[in-house]
Amino acid sequence: MHAQSGPRIALSRDEVAEIRTCLDLFIEEAMEQRSDLGVNLTSVESQPVQLRVN
Repeated sequence: MHAQSGPRIALSRDEVAEIRTCLDLFIEEAMEQRSDLGVNLTSVESQPVQLRVN
């Protein structure tokens, strides 16, 4: 991750993993909400966050 015209952001591996997990959970929740509404979603093969975190 980088800023376009600002200083670089230094993140530890744990911080990167936490950000990734938060984003993945957000995406999973959004996809579930859309599927509950009957919206047709494209299938994406990905390991669920719960399996990856534990």
